[in-house]
Amino acid sequence: MASSHDGESSYFSYLDVFLLGVFILVLFLIVRKFRRRARGDDERVKKLQINPVIKQISSPVYSSSLSTSGSFIDKMKTRKKRVLILYGSQTGTGEEFSNRLAKDSSRLGLPAMTFDPEDCTDWDDLTRVGQEVEGSLVIFVMATYGEGDPTDNAQEFFDWLKETTDNLQGLKYTVFGLGNKTYEHYNEMGRYVDQRLEELGGERIYVRGEGDDDGNIEEDFITWKEGLWPEVMQYFKIDSSQATAVGREYEFSLHTEISTDEVFTGEPNRLGSYKNQKVPYNSKNPFLAPVTVIRELHKGGDRSCMHIELDITGSKLSYVAGDHVAIFPMNDPQQVERIGELLGIDLDSVFSLTNVDPEATKPHPFPCPTNKKLGATLLFFGCRNCAHDYLYQEELEEYESKGILSGLYVAFSREQIQFCRFVSRKEVWELIEGQGFFYVCGDARNMARDVQNTLLSIIKEHGGKTETEATEYIKKLQKRGRYLQDVWS
Repeated sequence: MASSHDGESSYFSYLDVFLLGVFILVLFLIVRKFRRRARGDDERVKKLQINPVIKQISSPVYSSSLSTSGSFIDKMKTRKKRVLILYGSQTGTGEEFSNRLAKDSSRLGLPAMTFDPEDCTDWDDLTRVGQEVEGSLVIFVMATYGEGDPTDNAQEFFDWLKETTDNLQGLKYTVFGLGNKTYEHYNEMGRYVDQRLEELGGERIYVRGEGDDDGNIEEDFITWKEGLWPEVMQYFKIDSSQATAVGREYEFSLHTEISTDEVFTGEPNRLGSYKNQKVPYNSKNPFLAPVTVIRELHKGGDRSCMHIELDITGSKLSYVAGDHVAIFPMNDPQQVERIGELLGIDLDSVFSLTNVDPEATKPHPFPCPTNKKLGATLLFFGCRNCAHDYLYQEELEEYESKGILSGLYVAFSREQIQFCRFVSRKEVWELIEGQGFFYVCGDARNMARDVQNTLLSIIKEHGGKTETEATEYIKKLQKRGRYLQDVWS
């Protein structure tokens, strides 16, 4: 029994070893096979691998000023530009005009670039640009801000120009100024830059232009630049036959394969979103709110100011102060049909106009301290007649009674608001001195200027400042965004 037991033990031990060996061999072969396949895959990947090629793309003939700060001479040399357009802009108009000048110049064979003065690190570049950039021209587009002041982005340039004694001989330049004749110091910045550059030895190659925002500043600009380019071409001896036409360029495409049902009709994002309204609503998916109330705020006379209420039921939207409402206009179908007949065109044809050289416009929102705890607030309201022109009388008086307004002061009978100047002068000073904000809204021709003169008087009286100190105090308020105006003519 013992012998038989030992034999069985040995037999099973050999079998176990044999099976284990077979298992190890199979495992080895499998691993080896996968390794070979992996190496083969690696070789195939290497063969299929795409080596990146870096190709330098030439820059367009015009360029924006979005680059980092530095020397504009270096940028002109690097980008091979001959025309530099420096702009002082507060609301964006000066910058827009500069971009248009850059495009016009480039189409005439004079590669141009715009440059924000705020990005300049060395204004001595102006003394060298005439010598270091052959055949160069510098165009200054300068807006006047406030009472004859430079714009925020041109302040350092203005300070340098005022203090420098450097010789600008060799500098070829011209100036276009932007201003508003309702202000006392009309186009002060453009005129000063033009005069000062000439005093320092610069050569004016074309007469200064002036745009009046109280009139038609666009027309002023177009008229000026129409005379500019022939003068520039003659000065630089450019053959007019080599230049392309100056103007906005569009690409016209007719799409015969597209149905009118596949065309956007004003929807900002989703096709048919105006016909099939779906939540959630936002700026890209606006809610079409029906008008429920329209009432005239003027109680008499020939003036009109409408109060309009919209129904946003079902939209899950809530109005917040500062929100904007857009008007979705509808053309008279009969007039559209008539125009189509006169022009001899198919009104159902689908086409597109693509701006060959689109230029984005920077938003410049009006600063408003929303979503903040409201401090002491004084409201001065002036209009012609209490019976006819006192807009939102009930609401304003309710705000005062509830303490939302700390004080409500009104003036009527064609008396402008400045005739309230002896009301609460000390309180106005205390609010301003206590880091308060000063908002002016209304007529720019007389009211805004008179209000500023009244504030100047208050600062002198209660702040104990001289005329010069009070004027400088107001300038600092404006630069820090604490004196804000939304005025019109």
